[in-house]
Amino acid sequence: MFSRYTRVSPVNFITIDEAKKQLNIIDFDDDDGYILSLINVAYEAAERYIGRLLSQCTVEAEFSSALSCVFLPYPPVASITSVKIGADDVTYDFSVYSNRLTITDPLVDDYSNIVVTYTAGFPDAANVPAMIKHAVKIMIGDMYANRESTDVEGGKAVPLTAMTLLDAYRILSV
Repeated sequence: MFSRYTRVSPVNFITIDEAKKQLNIIDFDDDDGYILSLINVAYEAAERYIGRLLSQCTVEAEFSSALSCVFLPYPPVASITSVKIGADDVTYDFSVYSNRLTITDPLVDDYSNIVVTYTAGFPDAANVPAMIKHAVKIMIGDMYANRESTDVEGGKAVPLTAMTLLDAYRILSV
């Protein structure tokens, strides 16, 4: 499977003021640009770790060989724009409560080269779970406090406390 996505709305559930409060920074603006970059890095690290999109995106997923049922990456899936096998549109069944899509077109007998275009990710900041928000704040704090690698062994990309919070939302590959 191969997928790519284009952001429809920016990830913006942590403000500079919230990040500075997490960092215990008061009346100091010199690091604002750096803190904003840390916010963006923490968003991306969280997305990669949990396998979910933190804001609305248009996703195009390609399945070179599949069954009549495929699991779409990057939940939550909001809507499906199109399902194609080769150049042909096909009929499908999709439940908004899952990321499972079943092709129901009786004319399909070869399930290779499926391309699904859909919208996924949290629709707005209010829908991002509090544990994910807090984990992102922890990552921002860790990166701000540890600007250079300090562990000779290479360290962990995501702090342990943040991992624990994010694990509840993580999509595991099987």
